[in-house]
Amino acid sequence: MPAIAYKNAFTLEDCVREAKSARGLALNFGTRLRSKQMGAGSDAFAILLTRLQQSMITRPNSTHNKENRQSVWQQPQHHFNCHILACPENNTMRSLVNDSRYDYYSLYGESIATRNYTCVPQVGLFQLQVRSASFVNATRYCRNATDIGGVAMLAHVASALRTNAFAALLRNYNEAARQQRERQHTLAYVGLHFNRSYSSEAIEYRNIEQEPLHCFQYAAWAPGHPRTG
Repeated sequence: MPAIAYKNAFTLEDCVREAKSARGLALNFGTRLRSKQMGAGSDAFAILLTRLQQSMITRPNSTHNKENRQSVWQQPQHHFNCHILACPENNTMRSLVNDSRYDYYSLYGESIATRNYTCVPQVGLFQLQVRSASFVNATRYCRNATDIGGVAMLAHVASALRTNAFAALLRNYNEAARQQRERQHTLAYVGLHFNRSYSSEAIEYRNIEQEPLHCFQYAAWAPGHPRTG
């Protein structure tokens, strides 16, 4: 899977921190580059990074240096040991390529319980359920939709990226349903609900985990603010 960022990291923990900063959902990490071009037992990635840095400093505008940079980005998987991915592999893992230099890690540690899901890059995995239900039953269905130990819940929309992604998901479903002459759906439940404080007259939105919407920077779903389409 194409990476959204490449880094050189000395430890897995460093690579994980970089992935979190880039909002990656999975990563490839290699402790050592097993290449015949490097000395046996050496940390090839660290050596390569040092050489490139020294070249940048001593000859920043040289033709040789420009060629080095170009060759690095033509095949970055050979020069960086931390590859940050926007989406995890699917549940069959058939798209994984055997490369003994790397180990694959995913934010989704358990097998994905369903194949009918959509990955929103750098956000997460989501599924559109079109069965009719009340808000309470929809919430229960999501919680019971995973295998033992899995976690799923109604998705909150406390960001523009999430709101637009979920709207696009519904539009795509309706377009496919229209072509098949099946029922279309114009409304869907999301993981936000009103919460009235009994100690005051304040009304606020909270997500399924009871986090107030004012904890997020996105305010389009807050009371008194216009909704985004």
